[in-house]
Amino acid sequence: MDHEVLIANTLMKIHKNVKSVLAKNSIRYGELRLRSYRLISGDSNTEIIHRESGCSFKLDPQVTYFSTRESSERERICKQIRDKENVLVLFSGVGPFPICIAKHNISTSCYGIELNCRAHLYCVENIKLNKLQNRVTAIQGDVREICPTLNKQFDRVFIGTVLRPHDRIDTQFGEIHFPAQYLLYALMLLRRKPMFGNKFGSNGRILHDYLLQKVEYIGYRHACQSK
Repeated sequence: MDHEVLIANTLMKIHKNVKSVLAKNSIRYGELRLRSYRLISGDSNTEIIHRESGCSFKLDPQVTYFSTRESSERERICKQIRDKENVLVLFSGVGPFPICIAKHNISTSCYGIELNCRAHLYCVENIKLNKLQNRVTAIQGDVREICPTLNKQFDRVFIGTVLRPHDRIDTQFGEIHFPAQYLLYALMLLRRKPMFGNKFGSNGRILHDYLLQKVEYIGYRHACQSK
């Protein structure tokens, strides 16, 4: 028995809730932000239920994008949301951001747009799992096609992880790297235009962006750091 199988079996023996151990075979790739995995030991069915911040998420890491390392960021953002906000999440995956936001802000309504059909189906299931059918809406499709057809405006817009930040916008805060087209959609859907400055008033609205170059803000405040 090789070392990785021995380690995997030991992990499953110690942690009874662990049924499979996978090894990463690649970095994330493609529009769906997937990663290739190799099963070291355990059940080939890699569907799991992940729990965080009082929410439950069913998913399969082999067919959907999901990062547990973003959980603290989700908690931090939830604390910033005001009651009665309408929130849009682009590239919403299995629904962690819209579900966490709605779960912890009882007057907030959230919409999520996701291209990956499997991730979208998980999102729909997770909305039911967390009993948020009346406040979270999952939309399957390409952001570039869905956004122009949304007859709705939002108080806050999140742009999820995009793997190929090939475009660049220069602002007074520095360079913002991501497909600029998505920013234009987000700006179009904000209820009021975000304020580009160090100060903000009660009418400001927020655009959040989480990318390889991590940019948080284009509304209230800006922080840019490498992931």
